[in-house]
Amino acid sequence: SPAQVGVMLSEDGRFCRLIELVRVHCSKLDAKGVTNVLNGLAVLQAKLGVKAVDEKLAIQLVTTFDRKVGGMNAQNVAIILNALSKLDAAASTMLAVGWDAVAGAAQRTAPTMN
Repeated sequence: SPAQVGVMLSEDGRFCRLIELVRVHCSKLDAKGVTNVLNGLAVLQAKLGVKAVDEKLAIQLVTTFDRKVGGMNAQNVAIILNALSKLDAAASTMLAVGWDAVAGAAQRTAPTMN
């Protein structure tokens, strides 16, 4: 069951190492990279109950996102909004400026969304 998988992941040292690698390399991610990482972590949390994003990692991810949001395409924007809707830790660390940047990116890319 998904709950059992979530428990197994939470207890697996390799998963902890993966999250540590995200922490270490987060600032190097490009727009697509930060989008994919946030989405992947959101899926793990929403579908499997794995809380992989603590406040410290959330701040790192949001900071990287803030720096990269201007280069995001419509697909990145849609994915990031979906991820933030599932990751309370990340969404709650976003400042008004970050949300304004998301809104601006959504508005900028809206004509190309389908």
